Amino acid sequence: MAILGKIRSYTGALILVIGLALFAFVFTGVFDGNPNTKQNPIVLIENEEISMDDFSRQVDFAERNYQMSTLEAVNLVYNQITSEKIYLMTTNNLGLNISKYHLENFLQNDPNFSSDSQFLNSDGVFDQQKFTDFIIDLNLNNPTAYEQWKNQEKSIENRIKIEEYRRMVLAGSYVTDFEAKQDYYFKNDLLDFQFVRVPYSLVSDSIIDVKSKDIKNFLAKNKEVYEQEASFDIKYVQFNEDATPNDKLMIENQLRELLNERTIFNEVSKMDEILPSFSNISEESISEFISEYSDLPFDDRFLAQKDLKSNFSETIFNLKKDVIFGPYEQDGFLMLTKLIDRKKQGKAKVRHVLIAYKDSEGASANITRTKSEAKSKANRLLRSIRNGESFANVAVNNSDGPSASNGGQLPEFTYNDMVEPFSKYVFSRRKGSLGIAETPFGFHIIEIQDKYDAVKLATVAKKIIPSEETSNNIFSNAIQFELDVQQKDFEEQAKINSLSVGNVKNIKILDESFPVIGNQRQIVRWLFEDSRKENEIKRFNLNQGGYLIIKISAVNKEGLPDIEKLDNSILNAVIKEKKKEYLLENLSGYESMEKIAEKYDLEVKSANALNRFTHMISGAAKEPSIVGAGFGIQLDKISKPIAGKSGVFVIKTTSKKTAEEIENYAGFKSSLISKMDQNIQSNLDESLKQLFEIEDNRATYY
Repeated sequence: MAILGKIRSYTGALILVIGLALFAFVFTGVFDGNPNTKQNPIVLIENEEISMDDFSRQVDFAERNYQMSTLEAVNLVYNQITSEKIYLMTTNNLGLNISKYHLENFLQNDPNFSSDSQFLNSDGVFDQQKFTDFIIDLNLNNPTAYEQWKNQEKSIENRIKIEEYRRMVLAGSYVTDFEAKQDYYFKNDLLDFQFVRVPYSLVSDSIIDVKSKDIKNFLAKNKEVYEQEASFDIKYVQFNEDATPNDKLMIENQLRELLNERTIFNEVSKMDEILPSFSNISEESISEFISEYSDLPFDDRFLAQKDLKSNFSETIFNLKKDVIFGPYEQDGFLMLTKLIDRKKQGKAKVRHVLIAYKDSEGASANITRTKSEAKSKANRLLRSIRNGESFANVAVNNSDGPSASNGGQLPEFTYNDMVEPFSKYVFSRRKGSLGIAETPFGFHIIEIQDKYDAVKLATVAKKIIPSEETSNNIFSNAIQFELDVQQKDFEEQAKINSLSVGNVKNIKILDESFPVIGNQRQIVRWLFEDSRKENEIKRFNLNQGGYLIIKISAVNKEGLPDIEKLDNSILNAVIKEKKKEYLLENLSGYESMEKIAEKYDLEVKSANALNRFTHMISGAAKEPSIVGAGFGIQLDKISKPIAGKSGVFVIKTTSKKTAEEIENYAGFKSSLISKMDQNIQSNLDESLKQLFEIEDNRATYY
């Protein structure tokens, strides 16, 4: 509010600034000697550009229809478009085309075409000639629709191409009989062994000497794991623009003023004008009154007590007519609520079965029964319900109304919500009644499940917002903090001002939402739009009001992390590697597991009935490499020390049981083929993307 006030006071200057900015924008390139500047496309695959218009249109569609945030929609569209393009480029490179047969087969099997009555023959089957005649007619008489069809046809052809290519790839996958037999033995050969495990935690960190070269070697060896995208870490302090108790009191007083008539001077008529109070406003004028003074619209419905969401629902529901309750606080608003009408048993919960007849209102064309036949059927079904048949089943199997699939259940309603005969039946009978009512729609079998008292309320609601003075103070505090931390320690200044400091780590170029503070795409764009440096500070306005002061606490460059900025997880991993080397060396001289167990105060344990796919070893957690090694060790022989995930093992195989051969391995073969097909389908997109050069400029535009 304070900012708006300042803008208003400098309107002329603001117009001049905007004009100059527009001038500069229009003539960018004229004065810098580069009149033909061209922005990068949002996506470039090899030499093929993705249209920004098409991309943004699809993003808008995804936002609207899937309730996605902007970046979620952008990422969805990016993945869809790039996948489609690489498939089409791949099929084109292969010379893969589709024939007329492919298109006809698609049309015959797609419900959008095969179920359209204008394309069906007398047997109700899709007729290709009828469809062809329809397209010829479009070409001759409706050029616009014909162009739309050509675009749709191209889209269909692309879909068919992609599916055909996927089928070809899947057709090339194969599992041999040997692989199927091997899979059987891997799953059914059994192994028992004894083991002693020396956990890495038994080696003290103090005896491990980690040098810079150790860290460099570890990172180089595990490059794929620890390579990182460019990212930033930030610290932030939030200044929320919240209303103070005094602000709430001011809003309460504004509401209380509405309880009495007020006299104002009308500048047009040059006469005093009496404004009505909320207390004595007529019911006919209540909607206009609410519209003028409330931040929420008038709700002209009758509500049962269970429908009221207020913390004061019982008090409000039991008000007498024309009595006002409030001011009270609810969901960020201060409110006055007046009860303007009450209806005893004025709301009902009902389910029904509609039996329509030919020419009854809303009846579908396939209903041919007469009115007399409809009445007879309704009476017959009523008797079956009274004899114990499920009302819901009768509705699902017989009702001609849209509620059939829901067992005939209707939303709760008041008298005026339904046609007169229906409401007259419901509101003249008690809860539990079951009978028939006739309306222009047909005959309704009605069960009254419940009835409630209902009230109509009028509420004047004022949103709780900070006053201009409060907004100014918050703005001043934010500005002062921003100035202070330019020269002084960020966290120290936050502590002096009793402010909490938040941290967000590894902010990447396409990130959008942060923990606690939500969508902050503006911050991400700022971080990546220039060569930002550590300790830079910036103030941002929050969408919900208030300010965020951020400080860049780390700039993480693309590639392997700097040794000076390693986090504990990497250092701990290096220490673990050094402990592994230490134990492998120190355990190599032992000839019995018992001596190792005695030295480290451990037990010799047993692991039984393991196959090659067993990952868990009882008493030693997940250790697939140890199980695998066990199958390669001679019976009753002690192994060399083997490094596992949780420690170094020495094992002795005590039993190996080879599975009995079976006649047929087809089941194992089928399982392997199914698993292979799933892997191909889930990885094919990413595999193809590796073959193309893709330039991704999403972050430039969003």
